[in-house]
Amino acid sequence: MKKVMVTLCLSLGLSSCYEQDVSNLNDLATPGLNFGFNELLWQNEDTIFLGSCEEGKEPNRDHCTVTNEASFRRVTDLTFDSILADITPAQKRLDEEIKALRDSAPLVLDIRAKVEDLTTLIAEQKNRISEVIEDIDDNSRDIEALGERITSKNTQISEIEERLPSAPNKESLLVLRNQLITERDQLKVDLRDLEDESQSLQNRLEDLERAVLGSELRRQEQLDELSFQLETLEVSSAVTKKELAFIARLQAQADSMPSLFEYISLDGLVFREKNLSDIEKEVLARLMKILKGNSDLPFYENFGTANLDSFHWSTYASLASNTNRVVDGQFLMDASNNGINELILRLPNTRSRKLVLSFYQIDLDDRETRLPSNFTGSARGDGVSLSVDGRRWYTLVNADELNTPNGFNFEVNLYEKILSFESRFRVSLDPSDGIWIKFQQFEASRYQDARAWDNIRVESIK
Repeated sequence: MKKVMVTLCLSLGLSSCYEQDVSNLNDLATPGLNFGFNELLWQNEDTIFLGSCEEGKEPNRDHCTVTNEASFRRVTDLTFDSILADITPAQKRLDEEIKALRDSAPLVLDIRAKVEDLTTLIAEQKNRISEVIEDIDDNSRDIEALGERITSKNTQISEIEERLPSAPNKESLLVLRNQLITERDQLKVDLRDLEDESQSLQNRLEDLERAVLGSELRRQEQLDELSFQLETLEVSSAVTKKELAFIARLQAQADSMPSLFEYISLDGLVFREKNLSDIEKEVLARLMKILKGNSDLPFYENFGTANLDSFHWSTYASLASNTNRVVDGQFLMDASNNGINELILRLPNTRSRKLVLSFYQIDLDDRETRLPSNFTGSARGDGVSLSVDGRRWYTLVNADELNTPNGFNFEVNLYEKILSFESRFRVSLDPSDGIWIKFQQFEASRYQDARAWDNIRVESIK
């Protein structure tokens, strides 16, 4: 054994090893910096213990007082669940950032295309403004020329009218005057048309200037959006790298769990936290935190495996001929000849007074025998009972309630039951320090009669 231990120590790079006479025990010492002054972690069968150790002494179970204990399987499951609980939101954030990257890339191209289109549109609108301004200038020159011609006609008409009284040839002058008046009036009509055209050109110029202003505003908005999207792309890329690194580290933690827990379960090994990798230290930190704050709740058992967790479960059968085990995903009890079967659930870390118990039970032609309202140790009867010390029991569900040949889902408010027991029996029962729940069957006749249990759950309520 000593040679094997030395080989294990050398291969694992552990700081020290020692032999133990007790098998299936191991110690993990954590000297202070991360987990307190000096603590010791060890496993005994299905139970994991945490001890507070004396200052200045080598951490071992002789120098350490147990401060926490829990089901090894539950703590390891919770440790793994805590890693998954961190991976899930990180993966969600990563997916969102990847989607943002995928969505932003075509969006940036689309924004750039819109900016180019608006730039082209603005250039065309400004060209049209230049053309309209040229038309307005031409129109102004035409108006000025018409005004000069009208003035000239008026001058000619005035001269003729001055000559008419003394002119020998009045008729020819009158014809000339009327012709000049007609030409002048036509010039006035043409002038009004030019003035109307000038106003129309001015209105068009104002419309084009407003259009250019609107296009420039839209172009600036697109440029701002482009800048924002480019910044978003840059940030998303950085966040994506960060989330990828975080998820990779969490995955490394999950991957390291089997080897770390293999260390903890090795026979007779002691090693220090400093010999672990950084990833294993992170997992160990999770485990220690869970162990220190561990609660057994919510607890659930559906008997999916034949082997029960010995930290939480124990069984008793008064006769070797009894059946008292998991069969086809249910816990089957089958007895005869005054046989008693018991399945006892131990929850030492409930940390709550307000509890509720639920379970499924089916009566397989078992004859009901009532349990006493309270008893010590074992009693003949069918039912479910509660204890806060593992010795004195108080009946929660009695035999007549279990007469359910078609099966039934039971729910028991343990908080209300305990208040009732305290009042009825004048006792003090505190479930926050741990409880035991016993499921049992009794059969007095020589015939094998049975009942089965499943889906046992205990949880705290508000």
